Amino acid sequence: LQMIMQHLRDNSGLWFTGDEIAEKIGLTGVTVRRYMNYLAGSGRVTGEMDYETGGRPCMRYKVE
Repeated sequence: LQMIMQHLRDNSGLWFTGDEIAEKIGLTGVTVRRYMNYLAGSGRVTGEMDYETGGRPCMRYKVE
């Protein structure tokens, strides 16, 4: 959780998918998505659905 939050703080204002975060910090996508669901639910990060992927929509997250 600390690694994810540090990555988001270091890149404040930028949007990332769970898979992008996982690749950058070396965790599995499933692990990151679970943490991101928790962080978004608690209001610590902003999440939005990205429908412009050209395929299946995905969630994007950022810290202000």
